[in-house]
Amino acid sequence: MSKSCYLSGLGLMGRRHLRGLLRSGFNVVAFDPSEESAKIAIDELVLADIPTDGFKHISKPSMSGDYHLAIFAETARYRFENVSLFLKSNYAQRFLLEKPLSANPTEVDLYHKIFADQGIGVDRVMVNYPRRTWPYVKRLKEMAQASKFTTITINGGSFGFGCNGIHYIDMFIYIVGAEAPSVKYSKVDHTMVESGRGVQFSDFGGEFLASNSKGSLYCSGSSSSSSNVVMSVVGDHFYAWIDERDLKWRLMAKSPESDQPLFRFGWDYEVKEEDLAIVDSLEELTSKWALEDEQLPDLNCAIKAHYLLHEVLENGGIKPPFKYT
Repeated sequence: MSKSCYLSGLGLMGRRHLRGLLRSGFNVVAFDPSEESAKIAIDELVLADIPTDGFKHISKPSMSGDYHLAIFAETARYRFENVSLFLKSNYAQRFLLEKPLSANPTEVDLYHKIFADQGIGVDRVMVNYPRRTWPYVKRLKEMAQASKFTTITINGGSFGFGCNGIHYIDMFIYIVGAEAPSVKYSKVDHTMVESGRGVQFSDFGGEFLASNSKGSLYCSGSSSSSSNVVMSVVGDHFYAWIDERDLKWRLMAKSPESDQPLFRFGWDYEVKEEDLAIVDSLEELTSKWALEDEQLPDLNCAIKAHYLLHEVLENGGIKPPFKYT
């Protein structure tokens, strides 16, 4: 029996999933109302020398199907509706949802119910937070677990709180652990962040501070800046710096032989790692997840970042449902 996947959405993210699935030997039924999106997908497959015989495009949602996998990669505005419709008349062994799950907090809260109503446990529903799989992020989690408190600082330009900021929020939750963080301060820019995908898409910039008993996250993403993101992570006796333009990363830690007092800050630190951070592309990650060679967080775990993101926006004066993709 051949492996099958239902893919909802053939935008940029969906086409990346498509390439990873086809390379892994899956037959893919891809729903997208746009014939142009399907044509672009085929053109990209030909260019990448990937056979197209395992790809089938449908312009209306599947109304009856039995699949090994189901991946939902449409924009956040349509994701909850498409997932709900699929669950009414289709079956899949495992699910992968792109994030944000929805820009509407009410819909986010209902995800548990729509899967539970079909007898599907959250352990079968994953959310695509790829940073959790990155080796340097796993290394930072290891370092943070040995610290009483870890501070993560994100500084950059108009990356958008909804589209990309949610990744940093989830990464913070993953690295520091402990109880769900809460927002201590939030300021949302009045000017929306533009999107290269069209005028119908936009996002929020600004800054916020969130924390729990194990760490704090300060995130600044100005809607008026085009700067790349730089991240610093500081724990009890370590410091890490990452430039996300080219993924250069540096980890420094206190020498284990040092007997210097704390006020000699940094004097006895050694470079432990310094290199380009190697991470999987989304296409590679999709392939590994589909073949069960890589794990992603389940719905219960992943939804925490949505709660914090929506708390940031509401504390910044933005009323739901929010306008971001």
